[in-house]
Amino acid sequence: MKTALYSSVHPIFCSIRFIALHAVFAVFACWICAGESFAQESQPSSLSQEEQELLAFEAELDSKIEKTRNFEMEQPGTQDSDHTALLYRRDHHSLDILSHVIKMIEKMGLMPADSVTQIAVRSRVTERLASVDDLIIQRLEELDQRITDANESIGALSGADIFVRKAYIKSLFQLRNQVLAAMVQIIPARESLGIASDEFRSQAELILFSHAERLLALLELSAAASLELSREQGLTTSDPDFVRAKTELQIRHETELTHLIEITNALENLGLDTATYRATIVRQRGVLSTELFQKDILGNIVFEYWESLRSTLSSRSADVILNALVILLILFGARWLSRLARRATVAALGRTKTSMAKLHRDILVSTAGTVIMSLGILLALGQMGISLGPMLAGLGIAGFIIGFALQDSLANFAAGGMILIYRPFDVDDYVEIAGEKGLVKKMSLVTTTIHTFDNQTLVIPNNKIWGSVIKNVTAQRTLRVDLVFGVSYDSDIEKVERILSEVVSQHPKVLSDPEPKIRVDSLGDSSVNFIVRPWATRDDVWEVRWDLIRSVKMRFDAEGIVIPFPQRDLHVSYQDESRNQPA
Repeated sequence: MKTALYSSVHPIFCSIRFIALHAVFAVFACWICAGESFAQESQPSSLSQEEQELLAFEAELDSKIEKTRNFEMEQPGTQDSDHTALLYRRDHHSLDILSHVIKMIEKMGLMPADSVTQIAVRSRVTERLASVDDLIIQRLEELDQRITDANESIGALSGADIFVRKAYIKSLFQLRNQVLAAMVQIIPARESLGIASDEFRSQAELILFSHAERLLALLELSAAASLELSREQGLTTSDPDFVRAKTELQIRHETELTHLIEITNALENLGLDTATYRATIVRQRGVLSTELFQKDILGNIVFEYWESLRSTLSSRSADVILNALVILLILFGARWLSRLARRATVAALGRTKTSMAKLHRDILVSTAGTVIMSLGILLALGQMGISLGPMLAGLGIAGFIIGFALQDSLANFAAGGMILIYRPFDVDDYVEIAGEKGLVKKMSLVTTTIHTFDNQTLVIPNNKIWGSVIKNVTAQRTLRVDLVFGVSYDSDIEKVERILSEVVSQHPKVLSDPEPKIRVDSLGDSSVNFIVRPWATRDDVWEVRWDLIRSVKMRFDAEGIVIPFPQRDLHVSYQDESRNQPA
C-alpha cells in the first residue's frame, strides 16, 4: 500500500531534484575549505569573542551544506518512495541554509568594520551570493510548473491517492510561499553587502504582484461560486452534493486567503503599497479587526463599495429604483401597521371585561407594535437580498455572547418578568422601593421609572426592586391616617378625647367604617400623647391628614388646650462652704 501511494506522486517528486540545492552546492562548495583554511590561519587566542562566534556560525553553515550534500549522494541508491521523501527534505534544508546566511550577514553588521575576520567572511559571502538571485527565480518557476502538473494529474487518481496528491500540492504551495519570503529577505541582505540588486528587486516585485493579483481573482471567483451555490434551487442543506461543494469552496477560500496574506506580508517587507490587498483581506475575513480603521484600508474599502454601487446603479438603475421603492413601501407599511396594532390593542383592552393592570396594558400595546415593526424590517432585509437564515443564526450566537457579557441586564429582564407576573404595583401607585419613594409612572422589562413628590425622576433597575422589600402604599382602596397629638399634663383628658372625636367625625371624607380610633397612647416627657387613626380612601388620605391637623390645632386653641413643647425641670442644690471650715 505504501509503495502504491508514493508511486502516484513519484513522477512529480522526482522532478524536484532539478529545483533543489544543486546550484546552492555549487555556490557554497568551496565554503567549507575556505572556512577551514581561514580558521587554521587564525589563532583562536588572537580572535575576539565576536569573531570566534562568527567563525562558529560559518562552521555550522558548512555542516548544514555538508548534510544537504549527503542527501544528493544518497539519492541514486534509494528506492523511488524514499527518493521523493529525500528530495522534499532537501528542499527544506536549502531554505534553512538561506536563512542561516541571512542571520550570518546580520551578525557581521554588528561587528567592527575593521575586523579582519569579518572582512574575510564578508568577502566569501559576497562572492557566493552574487548569483543566488538566478537560482531563486529558477526555483520559483520550476515550483510553479510542478504545482500546475500536480493539479492537472489529480483527475486521473482515485481513492487514497487523491488525498496524497492534495497533501503534496498543499506542501508545494507552502514551500513556494517560503521561497518567496526568503527571496524578499535576501534582497536587503545582498544590498548590505554591496551587491547590486535592482534587477532582482524588480523581478521579485513583479512575481509577488503577479501572485497577489492571481489570488484576488481566485477569491472573487470562489465568492461568486459560493453565491451561485446558495441560489441553486435544486440543492438543499441536507443534499450531500451541496454539503460537499460548500465544504470544498470554504477550504479553497481559506487557502487562497491565507496565501494572499503571506504574499501581502512579503510585499510590505519590500516597502510596497498593499492597501488594496489589505482591504480585500479585511473584507474577505468578515470579522472586525484593527486593520479596518487604518486610513488607507478603510478608504479603499469605501471606494470599492462606492464603485460597485455606482456600477450597479448605472447598469440596473430601473431595478434598483423599483427595489428601493418596494423597500420603502414595506417599511412605511410596517410602521403604519405597527401604529394600527397599538390602537387595536388599546381598543380591545378597553372593551374587555377582564381586570388588567395598566402596567400590563402598556406592555401589551408596546409588544404588539414592536412585533409588527420587526417583521417589516425582516421583510425589507429579505427584499435587499440579505439571507435571513444566516443572519438570524448569527444574531443567536451574538445574543449568547452579549447575554453572557451583560448578565446584570438579563437579571433586570428576569426581574421585570416577575414583576409583570405578580404585579406588586401598578402605574400611578405610590410605592417605597429600593430605598426610594414616589409614584410609578412607567415600567419596562429592564427598569422602572418613578416620580418623587419633589418632581424628580428616578429610573431604578428591576433587579434592585425585585431583590428588596416592595411597599405599595396605595395598593388598597382605603388607608388609615396615623396622627399623634400631645397635650399638657394639666389638660382634661376626657375633654381632649371629646374634642378629637368631634373634629374627626365632622370631616366629610373620614370613613365611618372602619371606625376611627382615638386613644391615650403614651405619657411623654412633656406631654400626654393621643393617637388619632381615622380611615379614608386612598385618593383622600393626604387631604384628610392635612385638614385634621389644622382643625385640631384650631380647636385646641379655642378650648384652651395647651400643646406643650419639650420642657426640663432643673434642680439646683446650694451648699455653704463656710460652715464646713474649722473655727
